[in-house]
Amino acid sequence: MVTSSCYTRDECYSISCSSDLLYVCCSGIVVMDLDGHVIRTIQNPGVDIGYLTVDKERLYFCDRFSLFCCDVSGNVMWEFDNEDYNDMYGLATDSKGNVYVASTDGHGILVVSSDGRQYNDILTSFDSLDSPISLDFDRKENRIVVRNHTNEKAFIFDVEFKS
Repeated sequence: MVTSSCYTRDECYSISCSSDLLYVCCSGIVVMDLDGHVIRTIQNPGVDIGYLTVDKERLYFCDRFSLFCCDVSGNVMWEFDNEDYNDMYGLATDSKGNVYVASTDGHGILVVSSDGRQYNDILTSFDSLDSPISLDFDRKENRIVVRNHTNEKAFIFDVEFKS
């Protein structure tokens, strides 16, 4: 049953919900309430915004080649750019503020620290990943769900945090 619907001016590439606000990726990032009323628009920082996710007071998005962290007003706090990681798509965050990124080119999942300074491959093609394109993080169970683009398979992996 549909409880409500809203319309966007442009094609929608990604959507995230936080604190009863929808963040919709169009030509910029449109912030609206759950009834579809536009609150504000965050201007596009000059990149081709692909996937996005919102966590508390931070907005994360990628343009295939770089991962950006902004405050919810759109001010860039940091940018992760590494030539070994191209074709970045799906994004998710865990309870510690780490950002998980699906890298189809690298055939794996990359985790970037909440300050953008540290990163590590946590899942690779050795874990049966083949062009992962979307993911989600289950904070209650500390596990990540990943979907491959190439063979349409989905996987669930447990995540353990180092002390």
